Amino acid sequence: MRANVGDLRRTDDGAIIHVRGKGGKDRRIPIEPVMVDVIERYLDTRAARFPAAAKHRSSPGRGLAAWAPAAPLFVGADGDRITRGTLQYRVLRAFRRARIDSDRPRGALVHGLRHRVGQL
Repeated sequence: MRANVGDLRRTDDGAIIHVRGKGGKDRRIPIEPVMVDVIERYLDTRAARFPAAAKHRSSPGRGLAAWAPAAPLFVGADGDRITRGTLQYRVLRAFRRARIDSDRPRGALVHGLRHRVGQL
């Protein structure tokens, strides 16, 4: 998960996130407005948990505006960028909470999710 706050750019109908995919290919994935709102609420709570990591300026912004473009988009409980293993664990936990059975290895979960997102 190398996504940074600056990789997410608002549009008139939500946002676009720029990611580098397999083979170094650049991809732009559309995100619906409701998901952008969730991400911005997450960033607001993160600013409260890790105030030193948010941008410092006289009138701090909220959501995306509160963070430097190079700041990691998603962090763990320690405030550091999440790892691939952390992402796989979180996806597996979400699958279990949603009662989605998965007999595939953990790596297959994120791989399958990437293909499903690409189809949306």
